[in-house]
Amino acid sequence: MGRRDGHRATVLLAVTLAVLAIVWAWAQQGVLRLARGAVVSAASPGVVLQGGAASTPVAATPGVRLREGTDVCAAQGAATLALFDGSTLELDVAAEARLSELRSGPLGAPCEVAIEQRHGRVTYHATPGCRGRSYFRVHVPGARLAGRGARFVVAIDAAGNTRIEVREGALQVVGAGGGQVVAQAGDTVRVVEGIVSLPLVPRPPLGMGSRGRSGVYGPVVGTG
Repeated sequence: MGRRDGHRATVLLAVTLAVLAIVWAWAQQGVLRLARGAVVSAASPGVVLQGGAASTPVAATPGVRLREGTDVCAAQGAATLALFDGSTLELDVAAEARLSELRSGPLGAPCEVAIEQRHGRVTYHATPGCRGRSYFRVHVPGARLAGRGARFVVAIDAAGNTRIEVREGALQVVGAGGGQVVAQAGDTVRVVEGIVSLPLVPRPPLGMGSRGRSGVYGPVVGTG
């Protein structure tokens, strides 16, 4: 009887390990993705939330939890959001953005964050967090931004043109036409009608320090 019980336990353990292995593989491939969320860290009057958990517009107040698909409209106020992966968004007055994708998986699977910025000025801090193929993307008119471990500011004007200032780390900017640049800290990128441009600034010799930016905008780098 003891031998039979031992055999059953061995089989059960083998099956459990096999199931865990399958779940882990699916998680790493993005097959298993869990919806995550964000929270309002700070907000002044005039910030409205809609979509996600809010079927009708509601005022944003500190502590309110947000779901994937929520629209944040800082029409008359400013707000700071903390995402599940530790990243933050700071929306200035008149900014509007949607939390398009807030996902992660079990067993240390990659984090997936996508923000659709529609108007105004937003400061992003995309923490290095998560592992593997995790990404942090921001969609703006005519382009897509991607980077982890980066701090950057995105401003969209009334004409739909975008200005991106990279303050820390590196950021990839891909235009709607397929052209792209990789901007480093201190770079300013412009997106006009899907065309991406980056200042051509020669790096100063070691020990010479910075002499300022040229203000000359070069062609799109790359075609991928």
